[in-house]
Amino acid sequence: MKKNRDRKWVSMPVTLIVVMAIPLLIRNNTYQLNIFLMICGYVVLANGLNILMGYSGQLSLGHAAFYGIGAYVCSVLRRDCNVPFLVGMIAAIALCVLVGLLFGLPACRQKGIFLALITAGFNTVINLILINWKSVTNGSAGLSNIPKLSFGGGQIGKLTYCYIYLGIVVIVMLLTYWVIRSKIGRALIAVRESEVAAEAMGINVSLYKCMAFALSAALAGIAGCMYSTYAGYIDPTSFTSNFSITVMAMVIIGGMGHLFGGVIGAVFVGVCLELLRSFADYQQLVYGLLMIIVVRFMPDGLSSIFGLGRRAFATLAARNGRQEGGKSV
Repeated sequence: MKKNRDRKWVSMPVTLIVVMAIPLLIRNNTYQLNIFLMICGYVVLANGLNILMGYSGQLSLGHAAFYGIGAYVCSVLRRDCNVPFLVGMIAAIALCVLVGLLFGLPACRQKGIFLALITAGFNTVINLILINWKSVTNGSAGLSNIPKLSFGGGQIGKLTYCYIYLGIVVIVMLLTYWVIRSKIGRALIAVRESEVAAEAMGINVSLYKCMAFALSAALAGIAGCMYSTYAGYIDPTSFTSNFSITVMAMVIIGGMGHLFGGVIGAVFVGVCLELLRSFADYQQLVYGLLMIIVVRFMPDGLSSIFGLGRRAFATLAARNGRQEGGKSV
């Protein structure tokens, strides 16, 4: 057990070093750097939904709404009020948490398909607000000329963007790890397994459901800030219910309730988005088929493949150790 734990803590820094090397390898290709930045945002977004769906068991089809709130709040404040990126992000997080709590209070009384329908309706309402509140959002035309990140009076390059966003991803992953290992995470898992049993154990089910909504909304708001800042332009079509389904596909395909499920799913779906860009009309069909295949043959998502690989490696190492021990005797 101790050797497996040590191997885990050694593999994580090695993986981080490999990921940090990717921007350097593609630094001369702007298109690939943009994909890297996009995937960083997707990782944060999928992690938020994983907390809500994977750890607390709440089915949501409205995650794109919080993504849009974060993107618009940060963009309006930075473009029209000239506030720094960090201030805009904090404001976006605060509003997303507030909306998440206000929405979570009535929504947490529902579950299953009824909760999914409510969240889908919420996503539609937010999207209509983004379209019709023209004095703030500029309607269907969207917001353009969103300021880029700058330092010392000049805009920073794409490579620096990559490392800033990678730093945000690492912070989010550490935060997610802390949450799921804390009392909050254990309570969320208890709620997911059985709300009746959780209540019998003295857990305030409604409170922890609201907390899951708030945490999920906060991470979606961060992802929205990341997206609007590197894209420089946003419009309501990026925050529809269809995109909520895409984010749900990331979590299901990657593995619900697994720490790195959101990462794996975000990378996989992000790459698929680019490969299927010429077939936009069939993207939802492909995601639907992928989710059916994963649920049928890999209920724990693609992260289960990595789990099987780790167990096979550990078994092989233990067998070799026993063989070497037998030879020495």
